[in-house]
Amino acid sequence: MEAISSKLLAPRSGIPQWVPTDWDHIYDQGLQSPRLGGMMMQLNSMAIGAYDTNSSRWIRPMQFQDIPIEMRDNGFLNITPEARRDLYQLATVDTVQTSFLQSSGVVLAIVAHRTRNAAYIARCIELLEAVNSYVPLQRPGSTYHDQNVSITADGDGIWLATAWGIDAIVEMLSALKDDVPVNLRDRLKNQLRQEVLRITTDWADKRPWFVKGRRPQSNQWIEPNIGLVKACMYLGDPALTDAYNLGAENIAASLAMYGADGSYPEGVSYAEMTLGRVHQIVHQMAIGGDARFVGVPFVNNNWRWLVQMNMPGKMLVNSYDSAHSALYSWAVVAPLTSVSAAALSSSDPAALSAIRWLYPGLRGNCTLETIKLTSALEASSSLQPSIGLPTYDYFPDQQQLVWRSKFEPIDTGESTAWALWIRGGSLKDLHCHRDQGQVSVYAGNQIVLMDCGTPSYGDAIMESYYHAPAGHGVLQIGATQPYQKPVNVPISVGMLGVSGGSVTIDCTSAFSGTLNYMRSINWNQLGRVEITDAVRLPSSVSAGSEVLRFHTGSVLPLEISGSSQQWRAHWQGNEFVFNSDVDIEVTQVMLPDAVLPQKLHQALIVRLAAPATTVNVRSVLTVGIGTNSP
Repeated sequence: MEAISSKLLAPRSGIPQWVPTDWDHIYDQGLQSPRLGGMMMQLNSMAIGAYDTNSSRWIRPMQFQDIPIEMRDNGFLNITPEARRDLYQLATVDTVQTSFLQSSGVVLAIVAHRTRNAAYIARCIELLEAVNSYVPLQRPGSTYHDQNVSITADGDGIWLATAWGIDAIVEMLSALKDDVPVNLRDRLKNQLRQEVLRITTDWADKRPWFVKGRRPQSNQWIEPNIGLVKACMYLGDPALTDAYNLGAENIAASLAMYGADGSYPEGVSYAEMTLGRVHQIVHQMAIGGDARFVGVPFVNNNWRWLVQMNMPGKMLVNSYDSAHSALYSWAVVAPLTSVSAAALSSSDPAALSAIRWLYPGLRGNCTLETIKLTSALEASSSLQPSIGLPTYDYFPDQQQLVWRSKFEPIDTGESTAWALWIRGGSLKDLHCHRDQGQVSVYAGNQIVLMDCGTPSYGDAIMESYYHAPAGHGVLQIGATQPYQKPVNVPISVGMLGVSGGSVTIDCTSAFSGTLNYMRSINWNQLGRVEITDAVRLPSSVSAGSEVLRFHTGSVLPLEISGSSQQWRAHWQGNEFVFNSDVDIEVTQVMLPDAVLPQKLHQALIVRLAAPATTVNVRSVLTVGIGTNSP
């Protein structure tokens, strides 16, 4: 704490009370509520799957050969020397196993205690005995896939398995209560103390990369701090007050880096991975007596950003390293974990009303946070459903904009809305791509223009295609490298409202091979989207050079016609007209993506027909469903 020069929180004397979720109360609520009762029955079914899982999911392998094939990170099997490979793979499997314990293990513990199923209780004890042998919870090696990282005697520090292992231990112990033998409970408490010491020591020594480089916006920074706070609260030892305050201060540093407008600087997939636990710990701190995060803008507004990230046709805004371009099937009838937790932790009363409107038939095989949310909704049955949000929003902290012709409940069968999202760039970005200027368009259940998304990190063309401009509908000349480097690419909003919008994006800093690159986008509610690209180059670009690329959602060939400075493309009721001040050629090519079921789509390629130093192209898209007004 003394090493933190500018503290965001006044230190607290003493640790707030740990108040575990009262799952017995929620089960009892379910006896009176068919909706909640159905969810609890589904939870019981989930416990069957957890119980039947092969023991390889929790028995820790001690050497590479013992790691089950399905748990290996296939993208990094060829790391040399083998000793480096082994350390990395073992560190990675730690995250796989602790992730299983914090999800399936906790579910099994909740159901075991409620049902008094002796076999379930015995399996929970077996899981806890296994995790008690994980010393440390996170073995060194998480960064050793990078050959530039030296292997040292003291390792590379705590990481995600530290956080997830703590989460699993605390939540399973809280759910099982007296079903855990005293001796095992004491050993697990001692293990938590050792992990608290490990986290604080690594922070003081600045051992992990995210501490050394002070990256509080990273999920890798905040996850161990959530674990630190949770362990201290569960143990309730006043001697751990300094450790608790360190965790709270570090969480405050993360919240300060996240958008006051509710935006999250790593996109939807990482939000889903991390924000459920962020909001959960903030809520736990508040009900335990520590209200220092109550009313923090990000905490209150994050649910709004998460809701705005939904596009028509059950799609998601997939900027950044977002492996999820569409909702999971279960998340169509019930909110994502992050959405549920954000709505619960927000002090904005509109959050619960919006969830009730978006998910009128809330049901299904839900996450624990969504079950808690449903319990809260059932307890406030008089609350009227209301979306309560504008059909558009601009997030300046993230330099991202969304717009839709209308909101619809998530489970709408045949959507009649159309929508778009636009990306600029912020120096806060993490897991970013060279997508500055991206315009993605959705019409009903159809993707019109898309970002190609993100496959696994080990994909052979991850860097050259998915991270690069090639996987995005932007300029293809002179991109700043590395492609994951955050850049300041501001969006200037001229107009934004129900009827449409007008923005200008200065993309020059993202494309250092240009003297100037400005992209302007104008659109109206009828489905007309005009994209104007003005590019000025330091030297002449040769004929045949690719200038622009637009990824469509079509698998079938497009109809392309034109010559010289004007071209047209038609597909699935959509029309794209290109007008240029220099001769161009527009062609199509089938390219890969991580979005469509086929993982292939048609892309429109705009090339120069003659050398040029300046290029101005106006591309007008008419969306097929654009006449469907709200």
